[in-house]
Amino acid sequence: VRAAHVWLALDTKMSDALRGHVDEGSLPAAVLTFTSQHVRRMARVDFCNSVAALSGSLGLGVTGGDAKSLFLQTDFDKDGYITYQDLLRSYREALSREAADRKKRKEWGMLPPPAD
Repeated sequence: VRAAHVWLALDTKMSDALRGHVDEGSLPAAVLTFTSQHVRRMARVDFCNSVAALSGSLGLGVTGGDAKSLFLQTDFDKDGYITYQDLLRSYREALSREAADRKKRKEWGMLPPPAD
């Protein structure tokens, strides 16, 4: 659900198309269905501009360099565009890394990393 919300915050055209037609529980499936029926991909410039706007409106403090780095990590096929599926894959990999890190820290009796 989080990845779907993030993508819709970045892809305002898709968000507008789905608004009012989808309930919260079916949002991830609706985004997947929409992206399978309509080619929705985002270039780096568009992604960075959307991230900057979202970061500014929410006070997140995400820099242009952060957005560019995230885009490059998410663009798995290195074609200069990302899709919702790319974002979803990147998100799942990040969750997996975090879970592995928590498990390692627990096994070794280490303190959690400091919060940002």
